[in-house]
Amino acid sequence: MSENQDQNIKLNADKTAVLTQQIKEVSQALSSLLYFLGTEDGLPHGAARDIMGVAEHRCQEIGQLLNVPTEADERIEKRSRDIRRANLRVRELETMLGKAQSPEATQMGIKVLHDQLSEWWRLEGFGLTSEFAFGEYNLKVTFSCHLFGDFALLNSETPVSDKERKRLWLESLRERGFVIKQEGREKRVEDCQQTRDAIKALFAQRLPSATIWKFDGHETRTGSELDSVTVLIRKIEEILTLPVPPQKAEE
Repeated sequence: MSENQDQNIKLNADKTAVLTQQIKEVSQALSSLLYFLGTEDGLPHGAARDIMGVAEHRCQEIGQLLNVPTEADERIEKRSRDIRRANLRVRELETMLGKAQSPEATQMGIKVLHDQLSEWWRLEGFGLTSEFAFGEYNLKVTFSCHLFGDFALLNSETPVSDKERKRLWLESLRERGFVIKQEGREKRVEDCQQTRDAIKALFAQRLPSATIWKFDGHETRTGSELDSVTVLIRKIEEILTLPVPPQKAEE
């Protein structure tokens, strides 16, 4: 298509069909404004914003198809330039911060994060943490799902109290949705949807930026057991808010 304003616009069949559909969508969007205005409750502000957004976006696409500049084009291009400049500045600042931190300080910071995560998971009553791996924008950690409550029933000076604490701990896990199964003389975490939902809720509460990467388990004669859950943590500052045993927090 030529940019000569004196030349008529001609579109092929495909572009004409696309243009027709876009015009219909704009018409339908604007017609819905009249519909809502004619109702008893009136036009919700959110609906008006969404409708106008659709209409503006489609008008911008129509202008591009007809090779006719629109104000929407200019605003979108300006916004894109602003976003590109902001992203570039963020990368520059990240580089400056990274270079300002010494390797020794970085290593100690990683250890602090590792210890905080490990102690929190032990406080929850589970096993160890592994695969503590930093990516460019996240931290991947594998948490063992073996029951590991700190209840020293053997050679303990408080065996009765320890036994009661273990009972209450297992009861609290069940109340939170964990399915506990008996495997021989030991109790295990059953791998089922209810248990997985409970784990998702736990991480959503303690580490809101975390997402579940995968669950790992195995089959036994009494059913499925959950071995571990691997999690991606996107905001590592959340780790420092995790509760840990008082004696560890004071060290």
